[in-house]
Amino acid sequence: SCMLPYPNGIYNRSENTDHITGFAIHREGFYGKVVGEGYSSFKEYETLIQKLKANGGDFVKIMTTGILDFGSDGHVTGIPLPKKEVSVLVQIAHEAGFRVMAHTNTAQAVIDAAEAGVDSIEHGNYQNPESIQCMKEYGVVWVPTVVTVKNLIGCGRFPDEILNRVWETQKQGLRMGWHKRVRMALGSDAGAFMVPH
Repeated sequence: SCMLPYPNGIYNRSENTDHITGFAIHREGFYGKVVGEGYSSFKEYETLIQKLKANGGDFVKIMTTGILDFGSDGHVTGIPLPKKEVSVLVQIAHEAGFRVMAHTNTAQAVIDAAEAGVDSIEHGNYQNPESIQCMKEYGVVWVPTVVTVKNLIGCGRFPDEILNRVWETQKQGLRMGWHKRVRMALGSDAGAFMVPH
């Protein structure tokens, strides 16, 4: 069945759109409040995993980094979750029978998430040869969402100089992933500005 993204970050595989089955999970004080629920301890995270399971969720989405700041220089906001923490999050979710998708940006955060055992990387901006190779070695599916940046170029919301630079790095990452035969899936970041559902 089809996963339908909702504006508040909730995912639903049911044809009955009143039935909410899932949500993204972030550590309190880190990026992700806008798209899901937060935890302050591993015990709270386990409770969210059980809630997700009780609601009929299909997968776990964790937020390991921030987002791209197009208003400044295109850097990734905030600090990434430590690799050890990501490993524990993945282990708890896997033990509950879920696959784990990780909202992750920057090469080092991608390496950390792949080595921690995530099943997919969502976004994965600012890749380098090492992060691409790591995804390949660990069999991680990469879901790049390059349309988000491409659609912003020329719209006037953010400086095109920054957007074009980010777009070029995204294309370079895609080429590296393609040449290394990294498993990729389509992703649009539907609901983001200039990315209609």
